Amino acid sequence: MTGKRERILEGMLEAVGARGYEQATVQDAIEAAGLYRQAFYDNFSDKEDCYLQALEAGVIWAESVMRATAAEEEPTWRGRMRGSLRGLLEFLDNRPRMGRAVLVEVHA
Repeated sequence: MTGKRERILEGMLEAVGARGYEQATVQDAIEAAGLYRQAFYDNFSDKEDCYLQALEAGVIWAESVMRATAAEEEPTWRGRMRGSLRGLLEFLDNRPRMGRAVLVEVHA
């Protein structure tokens, strides 16, 4: 991830995954991203705006991993389903905070 916006989105997911939506702050997100407050407000109006966009990005990131692993499997629907689920589980195992932010904290 190279762009400031993408780094902040990832930082927001990491912050929410670590602390929960209610306790996570803009400061947590920008610290996780390694950026300054101005970079945040150049891209987002507030924490909620950033989190909603981060949720969308997180789903896209997880889906891309799932699609890639599905393509590695046999060409049957069951094989692709197994690959997709394996990809999702690997994604969640490698990025547990992001998984929590996308799957659990979204209900907060």
